[in-house]
Amino acid sequence: EFRSALAVLEGGAAADLYRARLNFGNYLASQTVDRLNNQAFRLAAGVPNPVSTSLVFWGMARDEYTAVALLAETLGPSEQAVSAVNLARLHVVLADLLRTFRIEGDGGDFAGECANAATTDAGELCDRAEKLTDGRKDSLLVRALCAELRSHLSYRAGRWDDARREATQARDGYVLAGSLPGLESAYRLTGLIERDAKAE
Repeated sequence: EFRSALAVLEGGAAADLYRARLNFGNYLASQTVDRLNNQAFRLAAGVPNPVSTSLVFWGMARDEYTAVALLAETLGPSEQAVSAVNLARLHVVLADLLRTFRIEGDGGDFAGECANAATTDAGELCDRAEKLTDGRKDSLLVRALCAELRSHLSYRAGRWDDARREATQARDGYVLAGSLPGLESAYRLTGLIERDAKAE
């Protein structure tokens, strides 16, 4: 019960509340991604509005990560970097989610414009995270995740050489950080890059 834990910790040490809200935000973000990735199966199974539900979870995750960012300002650069990279990852997810829509108005593709704005926000948040971790050996995982997120953005934009280079940086970073889940994710992304680059 994340909410129960938050209620108990409210008014206590900022570091404890930071970790609790970060864990809750991570849970909500994972729920967003699960629903986005499995929307076809959910539709086939008769689950109503899986994409809309993804947006709801995205908004809840954003609220938690925003609270985490405020708490991180009272802590240190490592906490601030973690906050920034998690918000960046959430904006990358939002960009992918918006690309499943096509909302056209008098000004053109509204959903596409929103996806581009989310992509820009993600890049700026990665810039902030990398600046905060510059030269810090305790932030290898954050820098590896930034590289993976940049690779993902390059992949979506069809910049294959950039995507490959950034995916390699991510893989190398995850090895140094000792993160097997990160390494698996980077190799999965590399496979997508090579598959779609050859299809062009």
